[in-house]
Amino acid sequence: MSAKAIAKPVMRRMLYTQTKKDLVIAIAASVATGVAYKFLVAEPRKQRYAEFYRNYDPNAAYDRMEAKGVFQDLP
Repeated sequence: MSAKAIAKPVMRRMLYTQTKKDLVIAIAASVATGVAYKFLVAEPRKQRYAEFYRNYDPNAAYDRMEAKGVFQDLP
């Protein structure tokens, strides 16, 4: 019978190599999350605000609020 030698575990700089690998994964995940947030949340929100203010009439909004009695202290 031939006994195969078991490979020795890597003990030197093991924390350094694992930390480096985890850091690369964390940076990639944060960049992906940032890009996804920008295109899935921020851009549609900016478009909705732009559409709202394109059609917004502050005088009509004031008249609606006044008709509902929001401004009770005004003469």
